[in-house]
Amino acid sequence: MKTIKELFPKFNVRTIFATVTQEEVGHYNFTKDIIVLSKEVRQEFPMCRDIIFLHEMFHSTAASHRSMRMMRLLDNFDPKLAYRVEECIAEICTLVACSKMGILNTYSKIIIEDGLGKNYGQDIFIPWREVVACVNYFKSEDEDFTEELNDVKLYLELNFEMKIEDTYAKSTNQSKAV
Repeated sequence: MKTIKELFPKFNVRTIFATVTQEEVGHYNFTKDIIVLSKEVRQEFPMCRDIIFLHEMFHSTAASHRSMRMMRLLDNFDPKLAYRVEECIAEICTLVACSKMGILNTYSKIIIEDGLGKNYGQDIFIPWREVVACVNYFKSEDEDFTEELNDVKLYLELNFEMKIEDTYAKSTNQSKAV
């Protein structure tokens, strides 16, 4: 079983633990390029902390000085859909990372699937190349996530009937026209 630091040694986003609103346990601030996590979660729920941290770490890859994913999402989806797709991408990448770390179990699935359930709907599709790029952004050169990516993709297609595309080809017709 590998740790987050071993899998993602290139991670370089400042992370702080602070008091956050009651509704949230953490967030990534695009403007300040910082991850903020709840002090309470850090102390009382270590596995939940890791899942939340991974989710926010994957959001940080969307920043304009990293992958510019958010700009591509906004170019291809209306803003509300772009936000929901970004949330799904972070959740999916978290599933992949948890699988690689050996911590994908009933507890972690409930947390991650809750996020997917809140954001995924048949009105959107997931651009899979963004998921792959997101998972690979901070990874170690020695790590290969191909097996986990394939397993998670199949899981999502079967259990969520998730629409996953390799490109943005359908986005103009499907999402911007809304």
